[in-house]
Amino acid sequence: MKSLEEKRRMVINYIKRNPLATTKEIRRNVKVKVEEVFSGGIKEAYLLAGVGLPKHLQKRSGDECKQLVVEYIKKNPDATITEIQNKLGVNVRRLFGGIREAYRAANVPYPIEGDRNSQAYHDFIEEKKKKIIEIVKNNPLITQDEINKLFNTNVAKVFGSFKNLCKIAGVKYLRYKKRRLKKQLEVINYIKNHPNATQREINKYCKTHVQEIFDGGIREAYKLAGVDYPEMRRKIYGTVKKEIRERSIEFEKEVFSILEKFGTVKKHVRTKCGIVDAVLITKEDSFVIEIKDYQSKPISNTEIKQIEKYLNSLNLFKGIIVCSTKNYNKNKINLGRHKIWIVTKDELANGAVR
Repeated sequence: MKSLEEKRRMVINYIKRNPLATTKEIRRNVKVKVEEVFSGGIKEAYLLAGVGLPKHLQKRSGDECKQLVVEYIKKNPDATITEIQNKLGVNVRRLFGGIREAYRAANVPYPIEGDRNSQAYHDFIEEKKKKIIEIVKNNPLITQDEINKLFNTNVAKVFGSFKNLCKIAGVKYLRYKKRRLKKQLEVINYIKNHPNATQREINKYCKTHVQEIFDGGIREAYKLAGVDYPEMRRKIYGTVKKEIRERSIEFEKEVFSILEKFGTVKKHVRTKCGIVDAVLITKEDSFVIEIKDYQSKPISNTEIKQIEKYLNSLNLFKGIIVCSTKNYNKNKINLGRHKIWIVTKDELANGAVR
């Protein structure tokens, strides 16, 4: 049974890791009712966590909500009531009496069908078209989705198609190549600012895969950035990689040796989902074994889902993930009909799996 202080600490730590967490989410993931451990509710928890209150928890006055709606309409003069309410989390009818009154308060003509034939609305649309054409001229790599979001519009409806818009703007229509070109430029700029960046760092920061967007891979990216590829780091990395591989093989041998004391070990079993490190067959049961020689990286849901796929493929119900260090807060996970143990080599040797 956890003490009140422990429960409070669990909630605070969760909020620090998830600064947009709701009461419902905390109750589901931490298994603690916020209102039972904090007299001031979720707001007190956020205050003690030193995290600013997210917008959905900030109490706004009626006047503040009205001002938000007015400003939104001015920026998006053809916004619908549904869009406004979803974006701002307000009730337009309660605040203004209706969408027409909201537009009137913003001093913006409401674009109903009757008004669409007016000169004022026609001028408004033409002005928007000019702005869109201008931005495409200045930024030929902008995508249709970006324009739609930026101007709260539908390019296909306004110009017939994105291809037609490019033609009007005098810009070459690149179809599917734009995203790739933009991502290439992002990678090149990152390399210029970080000349010793590794491929993993680039992929993580730019949210891409260098090998997929550059035909010549990481070397081509460095070349286009005008930066010399750090050959020395590659040599060092190759040496380190060899050491890691040798250590991993040795760790695997040690685990196999321990497993053989419990029963028959089938190594590197092929399944339709990939190759399992081993299957342990004892008198009572059979286990899928995955061996992870992680020194600092924690076991994540990826590894758990991986072993679950192997269990399904082999029609088995129990799995063991053997780690070199203890980096997961649970020893045993129940996933429906499957049971998965996460143990270190020493825990395995001492009979942690029962």
